[in-house]
Amino acid sequence: MKTIKEIQDFNRRKIICAVHNTEDYEEALEMELGLSCIISRYDIGMWGHLATKLYYKLDSFRRNKNTGNKDFIFINYGFQKLGESWIGENIDYCIIEKQKLIKELTYTNPEYRGQVQTQIIGKPLTLSRVLQVIGHRIAKIEPHRLLGGCLIFYRLPDYQEFLTWDLTKETLEEQTEETQEAVAKLLGFGEGEND
Repeated sequence: MKTIKEIQDFNRRKIICAVHNTEDYEEALEMELGLSCIISRYDIGMWGHLATKLYYKLDSFRRNKNTGNKDFIFINYGFQKLGESWIGENIDYCIIEKQKLIKELTYTNPEYRGQVQTQIIGKPLTLSRVLQVIGHRIAKIEPHRLLGGCLIFYRLPDYQEFLTWDLTKETLEEQTEETQEAVAKLLGFGEGEND
């Protein structure tokens, strides 16, 4: 049995690749780097201890006066403590030059203290993005009167109810485990050995 984290990772990979019409996940992630894209950054603190993993959402751009290139302006999207918090607490926003961001994305030696490692997570998996990928497999969508704020999805070809989307929750990761598993099954989860 796969964990919910494994199902979420599978859904994210499949949906992002399908939205960008590519099989290459790294290429698809680079295409995600636009407004509302989420990145994670973490600093290697003193003595090589991992400090805090911060999440940022791309909010806007600005022109760099020195280079003429575009700088990315990210706003704080939350954090995850990974140990002692030496670096990066209470940062509301960060401005990153494109070249510096590319360097951080390719930096792979986590033992060197003082380095920042960045990873693109991608844009939120909203209902519209999920429907872009699984919409052709849906026979009917209807609002559920008793579960106010939910949509019920019926699949092709048997018109069986298979998915409920709570409209009060914006992203796929916020939906119930059953909903996330139903989307994963539609995307082929469990069919191959490399899921």
